[in-house]
Amino acid sequence: MSTAELNAASDTITRRCYTLVQIVARAGNSFLTWHRRRRTIRTLMALDDGALKDIGLHRSEIQSAAFHPSPQRQRNTRSRPNSASFTLVRKPKPVRLAR
Repeated sequence: MSTAELNAASDTITRRCYTLVQIVARAGNSFLTWHRRRRTIRTLMALDDGALKDIGLHRSEIQSAAFHPSPQRQRNTRSRPNSASFTLVRKPKPVRLAR
């Protein structure tokens, strides 16, 4: 094999490994997102109706709020970071890949 062929083969392997790392990172991020949403739903379901009303939710809206946070909720929770609904809008941190 010539040097050019070895370099091309090395580049192909590097790209495939990098792609594999991206796939694993995306899977990890997806799992974290799923876990946070489930935790949010579990936490909100544990609250009584009065507490849910205080944060502007009805029990029938919990799952929708966990999976599709509205811009209005995001604005409200930024001004009250210690509120119970804060986990509704927190986005997962992306996994940084080392090159």
